[in-house]
Amino acid sequence: MKVHAYEIRGVDGEDGIDPATDVMIPVYDIVVSAGNGVIVPEFVETKYRLPYQMDWLNKWDAKPEDILIAKIGGRSMEPILWHDDKAVVHRRRREVRKDGLTYLLIYGDEARVKRLYRLADGSLRINSANPDKDQYPDEIVPPDEMDSIYIIGQVIDKMGSGGLGF
Repeated sequence: MKVHAYEIRGVDGEDGIDPATDVMIPVYDIVVSAGNGVIVPEFVETKYRLPYQMDWLNKWDAKPEDILIAKIGGRSMEPILWHDDKAVVHRRRREVRKDGLTYLLIYGDEARVKRLYRLADGSLRINSANPDKDQYPDEIVPPDEMDSIYIIGQVIDKMGSGGLGF
């Protein structure tokens, strides 16, 4: 059986990384909603940086500046993303080419993380992974309102203890 694994190293700041193979990716001081949405602030600070291996970025055809890391707030994306997880977002993957992938988006003035589906009539279905559809119903954005959606990027990885029952 083939097992995909990456080397794990403890790094204390940027001194522990090898610039030939590693980069530091910023974690932004913003919580994106896995719920109804949060108002997008005018300015977002870098909270801290996390080391990533260039091999991992190359697998996703990403450059360091293509990656954004943000904290998840809310429960609408459970069991995919849990409250307090961090989502790793590829900012050049903004087209919905495959239904059901998870994206960070701005709808109206609210930042959200949701699964997206293109419909045959050109509409976009915004879906919460949480099976409680009474609390987290799908939303349909008709073709003539697509300019109210801005897709920041596709979630390509996550980190956190969500789903482990802590």
